Parts: sequence; C-alpha cells; structure tokens
Amino acid sequence: ATNLTGTSALFFQGDAAFAPVAFDDGLGCVSGTTVRLGTKGVALNSAAYPGAGDPSISARAALPLAGGTYYYQCLYRDSPAGFCTPASSNRTNGIGVHWIP
Repeated sequence: ATNLTGTSALFFQGDAAFAPVAFDDGLGCVSGTTVRLGTKGVALNSAAYPGAGDPSISARAALPLAGGTYYYQCLYRDSPAGFCTPASSNRTNGIGVHWIP
C-alpha cells in the first residue's frame, strides 16, 4: 500500500465485495467473512504484507486448496488530524484476486 499517512496499516481480506460505501475518510468495498492479515508500520508512506517472517497471505487466511476469489483492502490512520472529515482513518483502493490451485 502506498501514499499512506499515519504510523500503522491494517491489511485485511474478505470473501465478498460490495459497491463502495463511505467509511471515515475513505470507501469500504470488502465484506463477507473477513480475515485480519496483519498490522504493519508505515515507513516512507508505504506498508506491505506479508513481511519478513510473516506467513504468506494464502496460509494466514487459510485459503482453500480449490482457490477462489478474495478481496483485499488496507485501513490506515489519517495524519494530520482534520484531513477531509473529522474521522481519523482512511482506506486504500480495494483489489480482487482470483486464487487458483
């Protein structure tokens, strides 16, 4: 994830997507059964999951061997406070990934 503000970013996966809905300073578009993949520090306005020593996304989320389509997004804090709305968090664009066996 790039162009982040704040000090930490939460990466998560859902098994469904929906039309974007306003959520704090951003848009939420990942739903269904969600899995928190991990929280990472923001450095140089970027963060990534997995990092060194982390399980792979497929292992952390216990993806089925048959694969499937899953959706990913990252939640992060706005900095400085007062950006856009009184809310203090934002979301990256969402992405859908089709995993194959």
